[in-house]
Amino acid sequence: MSVSIKIVKAVLLASVTALPIKYITSFAGPRPTQQIGDNVWTRPHVFDAFKMISVNSRMTIIRNPDNNELILYNPVPMKREELDKLGKVKYIIVSNTDHHKFITSLLSEFKDDQEQPIILCAQDAKKTVEDHIKRKKSLNLDSYTIHEVFQNDQQTFSVPSEWKKQVEWKMFGGLTRKNDILLYHKPSKKVAVTDVAVNFVPEDYENKWCSIFLAAYLAGTYKRFGVQNFYSAFIKDKKKVSDSLEDACKWDFDGMILGHGPLQTGFDVKKKWKEEWSRIL
Repeated sequence: MSVSIKIVKAVLLASVTALPIKYITSFAGPRPTQQIGDNVWTRPHVFDAFKMISVNSRMTIIRNPDNNELILYNPVPMKREELDKLGKVKYIIVSNTDHHKFITSLLSEFKDDQEQPIILCAQDAKKTVEDHIKRKKSLNLDSYTIHEVFQNDQQTFSVPSEWKKQVEWKMFGGLTRKNDILLYHKPSKKVAVTDVAVNFVPEDYENKWCSIFLAAYLAGTYKRFGVQNFYSAFIKDKKKVSDSLEDACKWDFDGMILGHGPLQTGFDVKKKWKEEWSRIL
């Protein structure tokens, strides 16, 4: 049996054994918005995945100080009145094919507006997002402009001119799934990722016995910044993965905003990230 298959089976076993714990330690719901820099916030939200594991997902919020517009990266639920205090939502980025779950919750906050947020999707995620919106009866798919930022590993939607001083984006490719859009915020020198690096910590769940930690421990990312062990099973093209990593590391970043885990800073994040992917590759 290959190492990859063993890792996947171990994670699945951890998920199953977590089932009884879930009913004692589920902490689903929003967490307070956290400002991590000028014009940058994160919004944590805990949800129950597969009806057995409590998972924390973080949305990154970036404001353009020139026009007060917002980019929401990796959407999670957030009330309109809270968002309005930060700015006007212009773009919502569904950053990989698995992180579309809460797009309809966000869109519902704006359903009566004449101008709707523009939805930017990861490669191969557009149909998934459209189907998800169709299932929400109170939303009309025709009301939305949806773009795939990358197609066939090529960028097809460029950063709008009014945002070029603030952000850049690239694709982390070469995987069978979870090919992240990476979002770099230039002023803060922080890069936001969704699943290509994680760090599951008890502080995100308010309880050290939360069920996700059984899986995270076997995946090698319990209280540890890194790449989950089972990602070796997702690699389709090692060269593309390696090239994506090297391209992303050309950015001058000193911290990483995780989709699963707190802000990573105070150490050589870029070096550690490269070491983690070298281990997986």
